[in-house]
Amino acid sequence: MIAHSLPVGAILFELTEPETGHALAILDLAWPDGSQPGSSDPVAVILDDDPTLREAAAQGGYRVFVEPATFQAYVEREILAGQTAEAAD
Repeated sequence: MIAHSLPVGAILFELTEPETGHALAILDLAWPDGSQPGSSDPVAVILDDDPTLREAAAQGGYRVFVEPATFQAYVEREILAGQTAEAAD
């Protein structure tokens, strides 16, 4: 992420209920503003494939990954490829 000037995710990010601030879950690694702030959806990497945790993150609007390699492929395919296309324009 750093090598491509993308933001570093928040480790052990507390996902909260927007209206009440009530804690819903702790996400292992999260980009609440997206891996490209303002241009992509919030993203979370959850290392323990807990269905309840996945559901809480998904309900919170996060795109959820349970394997770091799958997240890396997403960044390469959808984020970095988009940057390359923009640079070519």
